[in-house]
Amino acid sequence: MFRRRGPAAADEDPLIISPFGSPGPVYAKARKGGPPAMRTLAAAAAALLLCWALWTGRLELHLSPASARAPAVNGSGSSSSKLGSLAAREEAAAAAADTQQQQQQQQQLRQELEPAPPRHKRQLPDGSWAPTLLVYVFSNTDPEYINNLRFFVKFGMAADDGVTYIIVVQETPGEAPPELPPLPPNARYVRHTNECYDWGTIGWVFSTGVANPDDYKFFIFMNSSVRGPFIPPYARGGTRWQDLFFDKLTDHVKLVGPTISCEGSPWQGNAAGEWRINPHVQSYVLATDKVGLDVWLRDGNVFKCWRSMWDVIWHGELGSSLALLNAGFNLDSFMMRYQGVDWLDQANWHCNKRANPYGEHYLDGISLNPFEVLFVKVKERVLQNDWSFAVQAVKYTHWMEAQAAGKPDVASNAYRDNNKPLRAPRLAYLQARGPECFDWQYYLQQNQDLKHYTTKAELWSHFLRGGAYEGRAFRFTCPFEPQPPPK
Repeated sequence: MFRRRGPAAADEDPLIISPFGSPGPVYAKARKGGPPAMRTLAAAAAALLLCWALWTGRLELHLSPASARAPAVNGSGSSSSKLGSLAAREEAAAAAADTQQQQQQQQQLRQELEPAPPRHKRQLPDGSWAPTLLVYVFSNTDPEYINNLRFFVKFGMAADDGVTYIIVVQETPGEAPPELPPLPPNARYVRHTNECYDWGTIGWVFSTGVANPDDYKFFIFMNSSVRGPFIPPYARGGTRWQDLFFDKLTDHVKLVGPTISCEGSPWQGNAAGEWRINPHVQSYVLATDKVGLDVWLRDGNVFKCWRSMWDVIWHGELGSSLALLNAGFNLDSFMMRYQGVDWLDQANWHCNKRANPYGEHYLDGISLNPFEVLFVKVKERVLQNDWSFAVQAVKYTHWMEAQAAGKPDVASNAYRDNNKPLRAPRLAYLQARGPECFDWQYYLQQNQDLKHYTTKAELWSHFLRGGAYEGRAFRFTCPFEPQPPPK
């Protein structure tokens, strides 16, 4: 908008912005008491110039409601010029509104004629799911396996998730199977003699007609050695866990799982002989599509009923990934460390210094986390060794079960109840370091509340009793040189 400059009674009034690109406003002299004819002529000329500037687009007026109501002062413009500019603005506003309405109508029509693209890879345009098969191989060979199955049925299955579930129960003659949990209508149990291991059992499902692979587009294969899915509460809404796998599949990536290992395996277990060291998606849970499955079916060895575990590892565990790599397809996982890695590049085939990421601290000094990889191994021996990812999975199971029962457990605290077992590993490490290199002066300086301790022995004792577990600052002044274990 035009704004008056200077005091209200100024002798100079701004008329227009120069249409010729002048950097500032052009001022017209208006002397008080001048001839009326001259004032009328000046006002008419100003109105003509204003109309010309508006018509050619060299001037845009932005009037606030207050300025639109303000009267002209000292002959700055006639009422006719104001009416003309107001009409032009109203006409332009009406045209803009019509254009906007037409655009909205066109956009609505496009949305009606062209449905929104599917959100997930296996979701069809009409919102339904592409045919999906999950084969779960259960064997009662570990006391935790039935708990893993029960967890999966309760928290991993849904009647409306678009998945057909086949739970293969591996039976051992003479052994009674455990009580199996009831299944939703889209799942069923089938019985199979405990032979051929997981890969051969999946091959049996297809070769005997239990399931026809041509009836499905997406596939998940898993076994009862793992517990999951574990999804953080903030990521649960709107996404089914299966689609976290399938959405990673592309025209170039045909195998996805929680973890990838470069550990490799020797032929027939002979460590001095030939090794197969290609990276592989660990087969406790993995997902592919019909293209990837067809590669395995054509291979002939992946789903074969091998009687030796070494053959299963060579041809199934590692061979499944190698068959896809040889066909020009890539692999992917949920591991943070391996995002964006090209596994077709053999420079990456010695990942993690060929250590299995599943050992405690084996993943570059840290351990896997259930919320990172969705599924983690929970076995009796793993829990006996207090591997952190399995301990977390069991604790999460307890919390989730309590929440599902409508009785969240928020009051208990295992550390408060008995912290000695939880402190023991760190205490053993600190005792191995010993007090010789403990910087007691630094410890005292950084913890002013300990001024009443006067000797190194007192401070070292305080550190071992509690300071080491309270987040207090401390340091050692020499490197740790652990003693070799006794022979």
